[in-house]
Amino acid sequence: MRKSAFTIILLGGIVLFTGAATATERHVPSGYPTIQAAINACSSGDRVLVADGVYTGTGNRDIDFMGKAITVKSENGSESCIIDCEGTYVNNHRGFYFRNGESRSSVLEGFTITNGYVVVMCEAGAGIYISGASPTIRGCIIINNYAELEMGSLCYCYGGGIYIGWESNPLITDCVISDNSTDGSWGMGGGIYCEVSEFTLRNSIISNNTAAEGGGICCAYGNSTIDNCTIADNLPGGILLRTYDESPITTIANSIIWGNSPNQIYANDITKILTTYSDISGGWTGTGNINIDPCFANPGSGDYHLRSQAGRWEPNNWVTDAVTSPCIDAGDPNSDWTAELWPHGKRINMGAYGGTPEASMSLSTVGNIANLDNDPCDTVDFNDLKLFVGKWLDEEVLLPEDLDRNGTVNFVDYAIFAQQWLSTSAEPGIEYQISSCEGMGMSSLGVGLLDETRFTVTVEGRYIHFEDTMSANCCAKKLWLDMTVTGNLITINENESGGYCYCTCNYPVTATLGPFEPGTYTLRVYNHSLIGSTTVVIE
Repeated sequence: MRKSAFTIILLGGIVLFTGAATATERHVPSGYPTIQAAINACSSGDRVLVADGVYTGTGNRDIDFMGKAITVKSENGSESCIIDCEGTYVNNHRGFYFRNGESRSSVLEGFTITNGYVVVMCEAGAGIYISGASPTIRGCIIINNYAELEMGSLCYCYGGGIYIGWESNPLITDCVISDNSTDGSWGMGGGIYCEVSEFTLRNSIISNNTAAEGGGICCAYGNSTIDNCTIADNLPGGILLRTYDESPITTIANSIIWGNSPNQIYANDITKILTTYSDISGGWTGTGNINIDPCFANPGSGDYHLRSQAGRWEPNNWVTDAVTSPCIDAGDPNSDWTAELWPHGKRINMGAYGGTPEASMSLSTVGNIANLDNDPCDTVDFNDLKLFVGKWLDEEVLLPEDLDRNGTVNFVDYAIFAQQWLSTSAEPGIEYQISSCEGMGMSSLGVGLLDETRFTVTVEGRYIHFEDTMSANCCAKKLWLDMTVTGNLITINENESGGYCYCTCNYPVTATLGPFEPGTYTLRVYNHSLIGSTTVVIE
């Protein structure tokens, strides 16, 4: 059903109605018998929602977006919604076509695409074929698709999983592209083949693909952006890059390239590839790169999560390991880590799950489990409470609000949240320690105060560390500090109880003030009279 949004305008006593149609949802198979039938009925902005099941036959393979800016999405994810192309050498079929100028607004999301089989001359793409288009492909599993060179052909065959042809620039994210192949002595790019085009690959796994050249990814005379990906166990090689003088630079960041044979990366011109903060077997020049076993959970069964003593995600639960991957908290410090669940080190993991809720947990305890909005001061406040309440009694895995990580947001999580609220959201307070009298320097009563520069302050996060040497004529146990905060004025009073001793001493004072909200503060220190003041900035 198509829904419309209306605006009512009162103009000179006349009521005007203006309306803008919103997206129509078209359901398969309850509303349309096939996916292609639903696409045929779509207008720009519509959505096709596909129920769980295995889809075969005409209309459910060789599916063409027809240039439309629409979303075709499974209802419950790729493992529950399967496009079985049923392709053979004689009867060729693939999953999807994008060949009519589709843009990033043409979205394919949440399908398993398998058993595509194409036998063609000089082009392929058994799972997905893209040419002259730039769609978004999200959350798909592209597995066991096969591109074969036509008998007697002297050409190449390309892209068992995905073929990206000329003048294209797709976004491929959160996908698994595995066990695809291109056959024949000139087969190239078992997982992905890109020709004189661009593509962006994020948070994806490229594994166990085979070809004659460039088993995982082959990019010829184009460029790619690869971020937070795992490229592993491909034959031959993980990435093959062919360039010419004018080729743009391919960038790789926050990725793991491991276990490919014989090469992890091959480029005919290594100046055309920039690799940073990645774990690459055998090593590779670049800022932040490492060459250490990433400690995959179970690569033999396709599980490329990182082992962790703090917690690693397995389907439906968290488990712990005896070792912790060196790729945890090892990505680019400027990358967005905030989707990773606590505990984390406030730094993105390398690999396909880095920057996602499935990121393996860190032994670091930087941050606060109840700081749900990830504000830089780790404050637990009403913004966090609003997020928590919004997920109350939700039963869903990988929720930040599920603080005990058991799949349900309930009173146990609230108890954890409340504890953090009480421990971090109080008014600015003061903790202090006054040490024994230093040097036992004794003098007559009435000794004057030290000069106004005697105290020092340093800032750490939202806290101010205060140090002074307090001159007083009584015992240490009778000394104390008071602090008041009025607006951005912080006042400290160094006090001593009534009654005099027979000597005076200088007592070292160490105090931790805070937490404070970000801002610029004036700090004044008194001991009967003003000792001094300074300006403090909390960022």
